[in-house]
Amino acid sequence: MAVEGYHVRPSAAVLALREEFPDFLICELRGGQERPTFVATSTRTTASGRPELVVCACVGELKKALRVLEGGTA
Repeated sequence: MAVEGYHVRPSAAVLALREEFPDFLICELRGGQERPTFVATSTRTTASGRPELVVCACVGELKKALRVLEGGTA
């Protein structure tokens, strides 16, 4: 499998997620013709000293997960 490289400009969906959830580093990963995967890492750490990592198959799933982590409801 050949790696095509990184896209320098994030998609509109990622930009919107970053604006809505500024406490998370968010990116969209794609492998060839596969569907995208959305990944978010918290900029803060948990009680164990580790950051939270969330991996979801779509924007809607990621939004739900991040809202719960922020203390809201899904």
